[in-house]
Amino acid sequence: DQAVADYERVRGADHLDTLGARDELAAAYYAAGQFAEAIRLYRRTLADREQIQGPRHPDTMTTRQQLADTCLAAGRLKDALRRL
Repeated sequence: DQAVADYERVRGADHLDTLGARDELAAAYYAAGQFAEAIRLYRRTLADREQIQGPRHPDTMTTRQQLADTCLAAGRLKDALRRL
């Protein structure tokens, strides 16, 4: 959490390093079984990546896949299928 907050403060909320840090934090929440928080972070990052990098950029597609995987793990099948 602190690293993401630092990136947002120093580099800005839409800087690519910040987005990467947010993805890593979401992955940590996923690993801890805290799917709701991971989904929240992945959704925010996905929206930012789509706006900054475009929907077909490899990083955007990776975040979309991670969001889908997290939705699936959380039992949110319809959300997962829509993302996939």
